[in-house]
Amino acid sequence: SPVTQSPTNGSTRGAALKLVTSRASEIVPVAVEWLWPGRIPFGMLSELIGDPGFGKSTITADIAARVSRGTGFPPTFRPTRSPAAVLFLSAEDSAEHTIRPRLGAADADLRRVHVLRHVMI
Repeated sequence: SPVTQSPTNGSTRGAALKLVTSRASEIVPVAVEWLWPGRIPFGMLSELIGDPGFGKSTITADIAARVSRGTGFPPTFRPTRSPAAVLFLSAEDSAEHTIRPRLGAADADLRRVHVLRHVMI
C-alpha cells in the first residue's frame, strides 16, 4: 500500500511536499512500448544531451517530424503509429531561428508540433 510522507520543503509559506512511495515488491512490471525500437520508449521522457554542434536539435526535429506525420524510424521505416501531436522543448535554440526552420526541413506537419515558448508561474 502507498506510504505518504510530508517533509517540509524549506518554504517560508508553510507548504509541504507530499512524497508517495510504493514498495518495489508491489510494483507489477510492464513491457516497454517503443516509439523508435530500442532507442526511444513511447510515453516516457527521453533526453538528447551533448556538446553544441553534434546535431541534437536536428535529430530532435527529425523525430518530431516523424511523429507528426506517423512515419517510421530506421532501420525499417515502417509506420508504427498514426500521426500525433508533439510538444517540442528546447533550452538552447530559438523557435524562429532554429526550431521552425529545422522542422520545415524535416517535413514536419507543423500543425501538430507545439513549441513551448515559456512557463508562467
